[in-house]
Amino acid sequence: MTVEGTRQVVTPTKANTLAGVSLADGKLPWEVKAGGSSWFGNYSTPLVDGATVYYSAGAKAGKGGTANTTAFKVEKKSDKFVATELWKKDFAAANYHTPLLKDGLIFGFTPALNFFCMDAKTGAQLWTDKTKRGDCGSILDVGSVLVALTSDSKLVVFKASNKEYREIAKY
Repeated sequence: MTVEGTRQVVTPTKANTLAGVSLADGKLPWEVKAGGSSWFGNYSTPLVDGATVYYSAGAKAGKGGTANTTAFKVEKKSDKFVATELWKKDFAAANYHTPLLKDGLIFGFTPALNFFCMDAKTGAQLWTDKTKRGDCGSILDVGSVLVALTSDSKLVVFKASNKEYREIAKY
């Protein structure tokens, strides 16, 4: 991401912490607690959209602990950078995957192993499907549809919709 002319890599740095790393000098211009389970280091890749960072810190399904997805706005105030929490939701978190950001929507797997869709601006849950999907998976944007490969050996094609989960095909 680039904020106020400073190019940064956004990454988890240690248990429950997310930080920007300056590409110019390797220093951390900002660092913030990101939530999630302190005993289960389930890191996803942060999603960046302009100066907004979305991060899912998960807990292994069925093992207790907390899991959440949080949005932060990174901005320069005076001479330092600050990451301010915009919203945090406990229903959606990455379990062994990185969610997908498409057209203002975040798609991923809940800790209960269902697909979910949330509004990236507000964090509102828009839908969750009812089918268990194995322990993990990945979701790819392939244009008008999303394709997910789950650990239960299913390749699922579904619409990238904010209204409902609509499966197109399953292999």
